[in-house]
Amino acid sequence: MERAPAELIAWANKMRKQMTIFGRSDIQAMIVHDIKLPLVRAVNRLITTPTLYQFIFAVRVLWTVYRLVANKLPEPTKANTWHPNTHRLIDVRDYALAHIRLTAPKKRFLSVVSKFIIMVHDYDTPYRPMISKCVELLIASGWEHMEEPDKRFWKEDNNARDTGT
Repeated sequence: MERAPAELIAWANKMRKQMTIFGRSDIQAMIVHDIKLPLVRAVNRLITTPTLYQFIFAVRVLWTVYRLVANKLPEPTKANTWHPNTHRLIDVRDYALAHIRLTAPKKRFLSVVSKFIIMVHDYDTPYRPMISKCVELLIASGWEHMEEPDKRFWKEDNNARDTGT
């Protein structure tokens, strides 16, 4: 089936839009072989009854994966991602990290976890609908806002002093 030139241009623009930094072959290889595969193997070891050696090995792998995500993967931004919901996740991440009052290591951990989730949402087709479905179910569940965040750990004013609790 041959496409008309206008269709080809539209298709090429769509593909270009979806080809973000996380779609580059070197980044893809790192995500698949150095992050996702070891992550799945480590978690599988931890959910079985691991020996002490397996536990230590799995924790070491998780630490290595954490460092790779933190230090080797680019930070997802609106400029290097394409999906509108990814942009919403970036807004939520940026807002939360600007208002959370935690020690630097705790805040860094939240930053790295959100970086991984945002990255997976943007480029990984099987996981994007799963994440969207979880958000949809959360909204439909009637989630209730029960209490205000503890002011020791959350600052409403972005200029407030960060106590690093």
